Amino acid sequence: MILILRPSLALLSNPAALLAISAALFSAFALVSVNQLSNTEPTQRILFYYFLFSSTAAAPFAILGWKDPTYQEWLFLGGIGVTMAFSQWLIILAYKQASAERIAPFNYTVVLFGITGPACSRWRESCWSQLAGC
Repeated sequence: MILILRPSLALLSNPAALLAISAALFSAFALVSVNQLSNTEPTQRILFYYFLFSSTAAAPFAILGWKDPTYQEWLFLGGIGVTMAFSQWLIILAYKQASAERIAPFNYTVVLFGITGPACSRWRESCWSQLAGC
């Protein structure tokens, strides 16, 4: 993931880049943990601890920026939660069925969707250069 950020010394002074690097490190830690735990622990226990740690890590940011959600926003948040739980469940099942080497390339689709969603929704010129890796 660091290669996608065009590494340079300026990277260390860019808060957005530092946030992306920390997100990549936490994601890697989570995937390695899920991979190791999937050999010995039941899926429900892995899901419980994954969401416990994730919620605990996100709580300070949610509290600092809290705004009362509307009814529609609660529905969206619920949908996001269900979708994330389902996707995490599928990741755990994948690690139970195959080795990390076979699954890892699919994890990088997160980068593709992370770039194409926001960038291409506005059809900015940079969208195509990001997709090409320039």
